[in-house]
Amino acid sequence: MGVRGEPDEQTAALVLDCLDEVRKTATPRYVKKLFDYDGTSLVGGFELSGKSIKKFLTSCEKAVVMCATLGRGIDIAIKRYQTNSMARAAVFDACAAAYIEEYCDEISKTLETDAAKKDFCTTRRFSPGYGDFPIQTQKDILRILSAQRIGVALLDSYMLAPSKSVTAIVGYRRDKPDNKEKCAYCDNKNCKFRR
Repeated sequence: MGVRGEPDEQTAALVLDCLDEVRKTATPRYVKKLFDYDGTSLVGGFELSGKSIKKFLTSCEKAVVMCATLGRGIDIAIKRYQTNSMARAAVFDACAAAYIEEYCDEISKTLETDAAKKDFCTTRRFSPGYGDFPIQTQKDILRILSAQRIGVALLDSYMLAPSKSVTAIVGYRRDKPDNKEKCAYCDNKNCKFRR
């Protein structure tokens, strides 16, 4: 939410209330599929565009493509709050954004466990829109995952609906990856989100 330092008591209470409501409203679901990776393509899936994703997947033999969502209920709640409390709408939206990231972290831990059974290590997640990895790749990801089965669709802008949905690629490699921040693979040095 961009709050620096400790939030005031009223804001902190609103955040806790919204977090609780997000957890009750969300219907988290995900789909994934494992592909062999040949340095340029997900074999049997699609060719990857951009230097960022190829740099990210260096030394990877396989890659999981995933899509996760919190469901339509979150968007419905945000729209409802936008008509009667913009402050609550903003906080609820921020809490939902944090919750989908937390859910994706849980999925990543599951992938890490699955990969270890096959003597692989996993990378972090890398999503379309990072670096020069085209946002248009969302279309390929949703197609190969049949993501409509978990209720995720693509808008004309290549954004996902429901809005609290994520697509990503996770690499599988034999040696332990350095797990550098995603920003290390992106050439956009002027990004406001750069770490």
